[in-house]
Amino acid sequence: MKEIYNNPSHIYANSARPEGVAMIVPGGYIVSGQWSLVSGCELANWFVLRCLITSEDSPKVLGPGANLKLFFIPKKDVNVVDTWDVGGLSGTGSHDIVVKDAFVKEQYAVGFNSPVAIDNAYSRLPIGCINSAGCAAMTLGILKAATDDLIKMCLERVTPGANPDLRDRGTVQAAIAKSKTLLASKRSQLHSTVATI
Repeated sequence: MKEIYNNPSHIYANSARPEGVAMIVPGGYIVSGQWSLVSGCELANWFVLRCLITSEDSPKVLGPGANLKLFFIPKKDVNVVDTWDVGGLSGTGSHDIVVKDAFVKEQYAVGFNSPVAIDNAYSRLPIGCINSAGCAAMTLGILKAATDDLIKMCLERVTPGANPDLRDRGTVQAAIAKSKTLLASKRSQLHSTVATI
């Protein structure tokens, strides 16, 4: 993994959807597939992609007994397909990506039950916990940004005529107070939960 994480400026994109197939070959796997909605794919140096492992004695389709792993694949083996034509979230660059017959070394394939390489509390967390905590943190960030934008609007906008300015309206003040309280409590809950886990 030192080769993959040797440059702190590298960017990583991933897809946990099992939209690829990895055929077992000597020393590793041959990976092919097309993954949809891979955010940040245009900027990524490495991709972490989930695949179904196939061999003579393993299932060829998803279902009971299917063997799934995450594969670290360098940008040179990935083609971006321009499919992200949207009105919002255009900055995520969530295009499809295609990998065709890329060789991936055995040590670049990680199973969900693989031994922990760095034995610390964080690394021992199940992948679902890590993903959930990350999604919760993003949601809190969205709430904070929305609250900050509303406060900025209140400071800048003046209402013409007899109506009160935005900042002087009770409903707006209540919304800001509720947002700040909710943000503080949910952030505390997230930190407490992660610490407990």
